[in-house]
Amino acid sequence: MIPVVGGPATVIVNRSFGSAVQRRNERIFAEIATAVELLMQRLDCIEPEAVLASEEFQAAAHRAFRAAQETPSDDKRKLLRNALLNGYIAVDVVPQRDAFLSIMARYQPEHVIVLRTIRTLMVGRETMLEHAASRIGDRLEGSLAHEPVRAWLRELVNDGLASESIENRVEEINVGIPRPYGPPHTRQVAKTTARHSISAQGEAFLDFVEDPFHEVNND
Repeated sequence: MIPVVGGPATVIVNRSFGSAVQRRNERIFAEIATAVELLMQRLDCIEPEAVLASEEFQAAAHRAFRAAQETPSDDKRKLLRNALLNGYIAVDVVPQRDAFLSIMARYQPEHVIVLRTIRTLMVGRETMLEHAASRIGDRLEGSLAHEPVRAWLRELVNDGLASESIENRVEEINVGIPRPYGPPHTRQVAKTTARHSISAQGEAFLDFVEDPFHEVNND
């Protein structure tokens, strides 16, 4: 049984917990604000006050900050930051930015890893990928189990970021012991083959969550 805590202990817990939450929120906010400031300095052609005061940016910043608060993943917070910068600060307006930001708020970093891997596997190919989940898992050398990959792939397809083609066919297979005379015993078996690739929306989404400072950092 957990004893009831009251009096001075409650004050200490409330104060410590509240301070920890506040410090975390301040750190997350500072990370986003610093990134916004750096990108604005890089894109000196825009008007910072007009951008920051716009309803579109403020609503997007609120959504990104809330999603960043709700995740323990540093990688997801970086992807949310990238989405905010690319969608609402960069010069070129992304038409799907509100939908993409909502998707990134729902996604985990693994969704982005899977989509990037599909794009890599499609390089030089003219046909879609068969056994995509297994091939993605093999490509990532076991860092992602095959079963979660299938779930992430399904969500990517549902959101239109990955393309899927389903082929249903019927094959005849031999059954029983082969006979020296007469036709073999056969039965029909239904087979389904799924093929996947990255969609145009998926390519745009990966650009949307790409680090806008990547080229600068590599210089």
